[in-house]
Amino acid sequence: MIRQRTAVVTSVLALPLLVAFGARAQKLAFGPEDGSALDKSLSMDVSFYVEDLSLIADGQDVGGMMMAEMDEALSFNMLIEVTDEYVRTEGGKHMELLRTYNTITAEGGTESEREEADGIDELEDETILFKWNDEEGVYNKSYHESEGDEDLLEELEVDMDFTALLPGGEVSEGDTWEMAGDKALSLFAPGGFPGGSGGGDGEEEAMELFQQELQPQIEEAFGDFVIECTYVGTREDGDASYGEITFEFEGEGAIDLSDFLLAVFELQMEGQDMEIDVDITANLELSFEGRGTLLWDQAMGTVHSYDMSCEMLLIADVDAAVDAMGESHEMEASAELSGSGEWSMTTGGDAE
Repeated sequence: MIRQRTAVVTSVLALPLLVAFGARAQKLAFGPEDGSALDKSLSMDVSFYVEDLSLIADGQDVGGMMMAEMDEALSFNMLIEVTDEYVRTEGGKHMELLRTYNTITAEGGTESEREEADGIDELEDETILFKWNDEEGVYNKSYHESEGDEDLLEELEVDMDFTALLPGGEVSEGDTWEMAGDKALSLFAPGGFPGGSGGGDGEEEAMELFQQELQPQIEEAFGDFVIECTYVGTREDGDASYGEITFEFEGEGAIDLSDFLLAVFELQMEGQDMEIDVDITANLELSFEGRGTLLWDQAMGTVHSYDMSCEMLLIADVDAAVDAMGESHEMEASAELSGSGEWSMTTGGDAE
């Protein structure tokens, strides 16, 4: 009898602990109500400093003079404001989404000389339909109730909710998991790249070359990233509460620029009445390290806010030899750039 009473008392005393323990498990999943809408404002600010520069042309060192003129940071800023209408979702996946681009602005340059990016706002005021094609395993993208340049849709991505950061199931405070490295690029460019070509001479061709020659290498480099995620718990904000996920990442990679630079040179020389023989070897080493926080709206099943900071290091080496009009020239160049970036997204609540 005493043992039974002891067991009962122990169970009663342990009950609050068991309830509290069970309440800790949370499910952070993508699943907005069909037809709901959400305003999102995404800002990106990236700056680079030239730490070291060497340029030797035909045996003459001219890097020192150039280095003296490059004491200002090179920076790029972009703002994208959209309204996402979740027409239909299923099983934690976008099935049909309407995205209206309300604002797209960008500018870049040095601190003393900046200019706006031409053509970056070509999708502004347009609504794009993303519809999942189950047979082909891709999203079909099209203008909604309008017509436009189809090429502007190629680099768009449906996900601006950072669903790749979410855990696969229920989690408790302190639980950790890894995000797939092949999704790392979505942390830097949620929703893809909505910018236009800029309309300058040869810029469309240069962009095509970039997509063909460099983009696969960049995606492969990001695919090797290690992204560690942690569920911190619930963060209260007034009357609302949100699930808080923090993440850290690091990665490095190498990109062969040789074919891309050679193709760009040949593009620039089109129509020139001279024979030029060019040999280029160029490599770019990249390293990234960063951290961020995702606040998840469990009631709505969407992102509430996102913040990320990143430190970057780029090291480039270029060797080139040119034979033209009976003359030969050689160039050796190397550059080291350190950079930092800040990404931030806020949401304006249900836009219905």
